Amino acid sequence: MLLSWKQLRKTRRKRTQADYKKLCDVIFSKQVRASGVCEMAGYGQGSSLVCSPTLHCAHIKSRKYSLLRTDRQNCVSLCATHHYMSHSQPDLFISFIQEKYPGRIDYLNKRMRDTTKVDWEQEYYRLKGAKQGVVKFDSWEIPGLEELGE
Repeated sequence: MLLSWKQLRKTRRKRTQADYKKLCDVIFSKQVRASGVCEMAGYGQGSSLVCSPTLHCAHIKSRKYSLLRTDRQNCVSLCATHHYMSHSQPDLFISFIQEKYPGRIDYLNKRMRDTTKVDWEQEYYRLKGAKQGVVKFDSWEIPGLEELGE
């Protein structure tokens, strides 16, 4: 039986890979949203979309690819409005990614073909350790994550 991530923090039973995967999703999402801004705000000429106050961790390539699930290169922080738009107008979203982050789609396409199995327990401790100060995801830095709760 899978427990909620809040229950997982308090349980004494041995955590499974599925448990660690769920915890990784929660921690990673908080890290991506820590920027506090929608990365698509004002994108496009004559953009009539107004950002909503709620931020989401939006994946560029599907989370079903385990190696990309917690890869910072595969995520952007979007408000709920732009996240919905990214699914309803994927061509516009891909154009935004290609414009703002050249070469990222090529990188993600190469990583998608890698079939290495993820050790979610190890990934959990990597992400949890990253919360202690400045988080470094390749060339990304997000200062001040120590105030984020698990």
